[in-house]
Amino acid sequence: MTQYGYRDIVAANEAVTIFFFMQAKRVAFSAVVSMLILCGAGCIVAPVLPQQRPLAHSDGVRAEPLKPAALKQSGEPWHSVADGVEKTVIVDKTSNVGVVLFRFASGDFSARLVSSPQSPKSVTDWAKTVDGESMVVNGTYFNVDNSPSGFVAVGGKRVGTRKFDLDKSGLLLFTPDLRIVDTRQEKTELDAAKLSNAAQSYPFYVVGGQPAISQDSGQTSRRSFIGQDQEGRTYVGAVSDDFVSLYELMRVLTDTGIDWKNVLNLDGGPSTGIVSSFGGTTDAYDSFDVVPNVIVVTRKTR
Repeated sequence: MTQYGYRDIVAANEAVTIFFFMQAKRVAFSAVVSMLILCGAGCIVAPVLPQQRPLAHSDGVRAEPLKPAALKQSGEPWHSVADGVEKTVIVDKTSNVGVVLFRFASGDFSARLVSSPQSPKSVTDWAKTVDGESMVVNGTYFNVDNSPSGFVAVGGKRVGTRKFDLDKSGLLLFTPDLRIVDTRQEKTELDAAKLSNAAQSYPFYVVGGQPAISQDSGQTSRRSFIGQDQEGRTYVGAVSDDFVSLYELMRVLTDTGIDWKNVLNLDGGPSTGIVSSFGGTTDAYDSFDVVPNVIVVTRKTR
């Protein structure tokens, strides 16, 4: 790039000044001088501001309108889907990330993990295998051969051979009632015969009522999660139409004002999917890939 000396800049300034006076243009002379001096020092490029990414709706996923609500974020207020089942759609004002969230009354519903590494299915196809009202959400992490990446027990038998470090993961206990266990604090023997129906996953978004992720990795993906509040109600949610980091989703969840106890991440990315069939209405946010295990929530029989 050509370097200009003081004499060059002065000469250029004088030439431009004469030109503009001869043309009788009303131009702010100081602005012209400043521009020439900057050009003499080097090229100055105005910064390009990042544009906000619009919500992306995937094929086969129903795009729902997002309405203002009396929440800390914008979105739909909680509304009843069926007896004991509520739904909201939250849109974070900072990131524009949309979260679909279902809430189940304490004591009225049961959850279980269903696994079939030999016959993986999309979440919507998994939902077709469940009779009656239900919610089906993608389950926990799995390997390329569809075997679980962490500990999984179904029907009192071990599925796969791997397990996660107890100090870095959480444990979903589905019997007799759903419990989300922090195995760092509550040491649990990973015995399939004793646990009957259980699965490991990670990380926690909230643990013991406190935010659990301290740093933002910046790695974004579709997400799904399961949680409980201090009253024992169960929540199942997903970010199916957007990409969000674990830290950012933690921030969104803690900003809801829900009195969380524990919230645990599920397998995300292309596995993310959730199908709710309650009250004669089906909400389907399908997975992009087939998955070998899902969590099924159904109403308890009296």
